[in-house]
Amino acid sequence: PREKEGLEMAISILFKSIAFICCISILTDFGWLPPHQVVHAGEDFYQLLGITRSADSKDIRKAFKKLALIMHPDKNKDQDAHDKFLKINRAYEVLKDGELRKRYDLHGEEGLKDDFNRPWQFQSWNYYKNQFGIYDDDPEIITLNDADFASVLQSNQIWFINFYSPFCSHCHDLAPTWREVAKDLEGVIRIGAVNCKDEHRLCSKQQIRSYPSLLLYPDKIQFRGNRGTEDLIHFVLQSIKAQYTVLTQGITKQLANTARIHCNAEMELCKKLNSSNGIYFYSSIEQINDSKKLSSWHPQEILQETLNLLPEIQTMNETVFQSKTDRVMKGKLKPLLIYFMGNEDDYMLELRRLPALLTSRIKTASVDCSQVGSSCQDLHLTELPKMVLFKKGGFEVHLGRLTIHDAAQFAKESAASRVVNLTPQYFRDQILEGKGMWFVDYFAPWCPPCKMLVPEWRKASKLIYSSKINFGTVDCTIHQQLCREMNINSYPSTIFYNGSSVNIYSGDRSADNLVDFIEDIIKPSVIALTPDTFKSLVETKPTNQMWVIDYYAPWCKPCLQFASDWIKVAKMVDNRVKIAKIDCQMYAELCESNGIRSYPTIMLHPLGIYGKANPILFRSRRKTWNSALVWINEHLPSLVPHINYSNFYKEVIQSDQVWLVDYYAPWCGHCVQFAPIFEKLTSLLKGKAKTAKVNCQVEQQLCRRVNIRAYPTIKLYSGNYDSHNPDQWAEGEKISSQDHKEIYRIVMQRIQDTKKSRTSHDEL
Repeated sequence: PREKEGLEMAISILFKSIAFICCISILTDFGWLPPHQVVHAGEDFYQLLGITRSADSKDIRKAFKKLALIMHPDKNKDQDAHDKFLKINRAYEVLKDGELRKRYDLHGEEGLKDDFNRPWQFQSWNYYKNQFGIYDDDPEIITLNDADFASVLQSNQIWFINFYSPFCSHCHDLAPTWREVAKDLEGVIRIGAVNCKDEHRLCSKQQIRSYPSLLLYPDKIQFRGNRGTEDLIHFVLQSIKAQYTVLTQGITKQLANTARIHCNAEMELCKKLNSSNGIYFYSSIEQINDSKKLSSWHPQEILQETLNLLPEIQTMNETVFQSKTDRVMKGKLKPLLIYFMGNEDDYMLELRRLPALLTSRIKTASVDCSQVGSSCQDLHLTELPKMVLFKKGGFEVHLGRLTIHDAAQFAKESAASRVVNLTPQYFRDQILEGKGMWFVDYFAPWCPPCKMLVPEWRKASKLIYSSKINFGTVDCTIHQQLCREMNINSYPSTIFYNGSSVNIYSGDRSADNLVDFIEDIIKPSVIALTPDTFKSLVETKPTNQMWVIDYYAPWCKPCLQFASDWIKVAKMVDNRVKIAKIDCQMYAELCESNGIRSYPTIMLHPLGIYGKANPILFRSRRKTWNSALVWINEHLPSLVPHINYSNFYKEVIQSDQVWLVDYYAPWCGHCVQFAPIFEKLTSLLKGKAKTAKVNCQVEQQLCRRVNIRAYPTIKLYSGNYDSHNPDQWAEGEKISSQDHKEIYRIVMQRIQDTKKSRTSHDEL
């Protein structure tokens, strides 16, 4: 009996285990388990390195270096040391790469099998000791990756960046000097470093050809002198402009943050301020007797003394915190940047710099999470310290580097946007209950594409015309359950919720494209045809109308990828062209009757033909908005007139109107691609400005005369040329952009400038 009972128990456990594995498999296949909860065979790379799943690139490097110095086979003489270190090295190589890390998080090692057929090599122990992560332990130097670099280019701060290679001896010779420069210039500019071995794509984009290359941004000025500390600092200080006020007796009330007084020339003022030679701190101009003479002339010591004299940041209790944040989110108070303290916090002194870095529209405060009950838990602050900006409509958590400059930059950008963080409860109240329209970004803080999306996401929230459209973000490393419920399987995932309608965005994640996506959902530019509307609109179309139709299936991946391009095409054509689509899964019979056998299929019903007769098939294998637009343009008569040498001077130079001219060559591929964009501009500028095009293969004399050296070249002539001497030719303004919106903006601005200039001239 005992043997029988034991056998029955074993069989029961076996069947339960099989059932559990089957359930896990089914839930995973249907996307009901999030990627990070799926159990995969193989090693846990995060556990191997001793890091959390939210670790950033710097955390990963530091953890790997720490292990490498202990477990490297050069030092560890265990029999299996080589195999153990290979596992650690493989974990590092995967987690440092954004794309490989995403695939590992989704599918475990199974998702990486194609990348690990080749043997993975590692460097010597000396490399990891002396050459790896050169600046990771220097708080004044920010090690930048490709995702971080976008914020450098978009910020209004000055960055001095060292592009280096760990194999470059000159780079290692420079390292101690670079650390000294970073310390001396702390608080003046930002100091960065880029490892071109790890970030070769970034260095290639920045056209780095040798190491070390030292560049000052945003103007991208390269330092070419002697790499001594004083030379580098002198180069930086020469390139920036310090702003201070020279005080005289008459402007005492205009006291700036920093000022200089020449006491020999302003003896009375110095006497009034009770000051002589030296540096003095005044808490306010009203309290001139309450001054403090600083003891040092060294910049960092002056900064430290000044910080100690500045007022402390207010620390709020729970009652004040709840009251103020509630009023801020209701729009009754200005945005509020709050610092949530950690257990051992020595950052409070540094916080005193915030008010000077922020505008007066953003207030600052601090909160001790141990003193405010459940408030920090309600914000889901899993790690401390943290910066959070409260603003009208909600709040946003700062996920970047916790430096004072980065926090200030975050606060200014966040306050100017409508992006808010969504907690599970707020998400359910607002989105699942269908309260308003929400565009939501599901992300992971470590994910490089997610980081690159952040500035575009904020920009899109400012560009969108309707205040009824809300922008939110969900951190899937914190709100795992919510992301599982929403079937989020990759980062970033961007979804627009319009009541019960769920629209997944899969296009290029630029602000303009994000805005176009939303606007097209609210007011579609692509006409969705049914059998009835196809019959009434296409089968009986007039001869002065062109219809171009995308036959697609919702399950077709290339169709989904092309959908955003098709919307862009619809926005680029003029009113002679109708852009449409037909869902062949829903209307299979209609598609079959029109000879559709694959998806996506693009058919054009041309001008000059009544109804749907003689359709033209788009045969390009690579379907993009530009290739489709060029193809459509080939079947349209041009709206843009040609101009030649004989009439250019009279028509353009002597004209009192603004002219936009496209200089091109027929053999130039870029010219062919730009042609439909110029047609769109001609349509937009009708009645506002004149447009023309010049074929430089035919009009060589004209193109030489106006100094055309590349194709296409777009020039703007302001129509403000008064001379009638045919030997004098206006050079024209060269427009470097090929974006129709940007060109249109420039032309409209010049039209306004011309009108103002003529009005001023008439008044004179």
